[in-house]
Amino acid sequence: MAYSLIGIFDISMPITYGEGERSWFRLMAIILQRCKSWEVFVWAGESSPYASAIPRSPKGYEAFDMQDSTELNKTLDMGRVEGIVGETPPGLRGDHAFAMTRHGVQMKLPLLDVVFDRPNQSVIIHGHTPGYFGRSKPWDLPVRVTCRRPKSKAETYRLGIVNYSLSGLARRNQYEIREGPLLCFFFTLDPNGRSWLRLQTENVILIYHKGAPVRCRCSFETVYI
Repeated sequence: MAYSLIGIFDISMPITYGEGERSWFRLMAIILQRCKSWEVFVWAGESSPYASAIPRSPKGYEAFDMQDSTELNKTLDMGRVEGIVGETPPGLRGDHAFAMTRHGVQMKLPLLDVVFDRPNQSVIIHGHTPGYFGRSKPWDLPVRVTCRRPKSKAETYRLGIVNYSLSGLARRNQYEIREGPLLCFFFTLDPNGRSWLRLQTENVILIYHKGAPVRCRCSFETVYI
């Protein structure tokens, strides 16, 4: 299937017979290097055995509800330019200089502290609205996350925002959610507790928010997915 898409995407790629799923991975790796929209990460389901940032097959993109497309496209513009991983010029969204490495896609993301409500298949972002003179109010944002992974020993989870804005990172150790939708990856600690592991979900994770900005705890870290 991957080879039949080469002409559609105007891509030059050596053909190797008998490589199976790896041909799809190689095609997507080239597309990632050329893409100019975070839409390339709008998928769900089983990931490629070679990188968790790439779906195992094109069927992964069927998980996205096209009714959300118009609103989501407003926040998906990447504005990809040459640079160093982790450096994003003002006005652009996300780590535009992410890179494909031997360990997967290297990307710098704000990781939001969340609580995974397993029975209801959602996560809760505990935040607060900014205010002065003690007028700040607690504000919880529920986000649907359909993940069937067995219970983790660490039970430590994060949402990594892919199409984040630099203005949202203005405050240290906090991210200010001002608008949406925000495309997210779901993470937990690996068995050694040393790095973040992306979890497979059955839905595309989006944060929708309107109204007063909500500030929540986060760390800004480099992850491999």
